[in-house]
Amino acid sequence: VALLSVGIIAVAIGQREIASLGSGERRPEEFMAFYTVGRMLNESSYRLYDSTEFLTQYDRLFPREAGGAPLYAHAPFEALAFRPFAYLPFKAALVAWQVTSIALVSVGFALIWRSGTALPGRSLPLALVLALSFQPISVALIFTGQVSALVFFWLALALWLDGRGRQYGAGAVLSLCLAKPTLLILLLPMLAVGRRWRTLVGFLAGTLVLAGVSLLLMGWQGNVDYVLTLLRFGRVTTASDEAFSPPSLYVDLNSFTRMLTGWPGSASLLTVAVIGVMLAPALVGAWRRAPDGWTRGWALVWASTITWTTLLNIYVPRYDTVIVVLGVLLMVDALLAAGPRGLHGLPQALFALLYVVAWIEPVPLRGGLLQPYTVILAALGVHQLWLARTALRTGSASP
Repeated sequence: VALLSVGIIAVAIGQREIASLGSGERRPEEFMAFYTVGRMLNESSYRLYDSTEFLTQYDRLFPREAGGAPLYAHAPFEALAFRPFAYLPFKAALVAWQVTSIALVSVGFALIWRSGTALPGRSLPLALVLALSFQPISVALIFTGQVSALVFFWLALALWLDGRGRQYGAGAVLSLCLAKPTLLILLLPMLAVGRRWRTLVGFLAGTLVLAGVSLLLMGWQGNVDYVLTLLRFGRVTTASDEAFSPPSLYVDLNSFTRMLTGWPGSASLLTVAVIGVMLAPALVGAWRRAPDGWTRGWALVWASTITWTTLLNIYVPRYDTVIVVLGVLLMVDALLAAGPRGLHGLPQALFALLYVVAWIEPVPLRGGLLQPYTVILAALGVHQLWLARTALRTGSASP
């Protein structure tokens, strides 16, 4: 039933995409950049981070209309994922990528669901359909051809391995999330403070392998150009009034503050730092108290840390918040394991609001925009952190 549901969604999206692309209704510009990267690699051109060379190749495939220049700022090793799709015509490649994204999200979701101790197996099909219809997945990720399904799958696989005591493997898989370094901004400190040394060793080993792959693929200069591109990207998203995408795309507290107040990047970053300092004792305390091994308390620590990763950050678009779904699954499993009434009341209200509010665009206020999705993510993060600390303090963090 789950596979049938996913198949129906995949076919519907495929038909919609073929129709919209054929009519010229829209240009999926970010996937156009990814497709250009795959074509460059297939044609033995590795100057992905040379803006002049990249734009030359991009314009050859997709002559630009008025607007900003595209930019490729993803990790070199992730570029390998685009190669097989670039052998296809562009429209077929986009649909194939979208179907692959659905498969990655579905498999990652099922891994966490099946590994839960209290999640009912019979509810998996309905839960999966709900997850795939969640706005950050269905629209922000799949419809636009984004690549966050890869990070979703890697993180789900790392959680699955960690839950089975395979910490070295979990760390190695987690290193693949370096394709989106900002999404590790709290996860790595969590592992260090929590003394998950085997996971960190696995992460370091995986990082070394990925560095070697990147060197073989791009050479030293190509990797230096990648770092410089990341720094440039970071400056634009934190300290200037420029933007690569509409402000409504971002949900992190840095972007939230800038949209709401109109403050410059330095002031909004200071606000994020202050909030981070205020939350640090609770986060660090939960990380430190979590016992060794996979427990309900540790699952809740993971859940709260994933949610706060999307908030205490400098740059998190909607499509990257797909990882919050993994935290929700961990939270639901922990609450159900605690008792039949564990999922009643506030958690249910938070989940309903999360699903609904994600569809709401920023609300105009006097002098700025309010991003309601950020507000509900913060409420969810606070509750998850409270649950984690309560479970660890009362000793209910047993397997």
